Amino acid sequence: MAAARKNKVDQIYEAAKALFMHHGVRRVPVEEICCKAQVSKMTFYKHFRNKSDLLKYIIRRMVDEAMSQYDEIMEQSIPFREKVKKIVQLKWRQTNDLGQEFFNDIHKEAEPEIKELIAQIAQESYQRIVQDITRAQKAGHIKMEFHPAFLLCMLENLLQAAKNEKLLALYDTPQDLIMELTRFFFYGIFGKDET
Repeated sequence: MAAARKNKVDQIYEAAKALFMHHGVRRVPVEEICCKAQVSKMTFYKHFRNKSDLLKYIIRRMVDEAMSQYDEIMEQSIPFREKVKKIVQLKWRQTNDLGQEFFNDIHKEAEPEIKELIAQIAQESYQRIVQDITRAQKAGHIKMEFHPAFLLCMLENLLQAAKNEKLLALYDTPQDLIMELTRFFFYGIFGKDET
């Protein structure tokens, strides 16, 4: 029975994620999600209170999957610079299907609880990255004069930059801007012997 429940949740997750990425959140009704997931509305509401509840689940699950992949990269026995390259590639893959409508819906037009969830996730991610940067500093991969608290502030600024209309207008897609910011961030922290 638990497997059947998981299967239905997975079906809803995959269907809604695909629809949201392509059309945005606001433009996709629950009925369309149910149709694509091949589940009834009753099944949908058995697992999720509403579309916002589903969106929170999708965001959290996507982040958990991404952080699992990030952890796998960080645990590899390869040079730190190679890890950074793999993280940039991972970021690109994760944002590849991100549509403009979805981006707007979760960053600009989102309900307060969605904005709060995204802020919480960003803070958790920042802390993980700061810990990894500190370890890389101690191992001699990143210059020691680089202050991890500065990193946290810069990450917050980069998150805001990803929402900046002027910057978004310079790129064909939000993914292109996100990748530019990611490359700028990571490749700007190495010491002379790491470049």
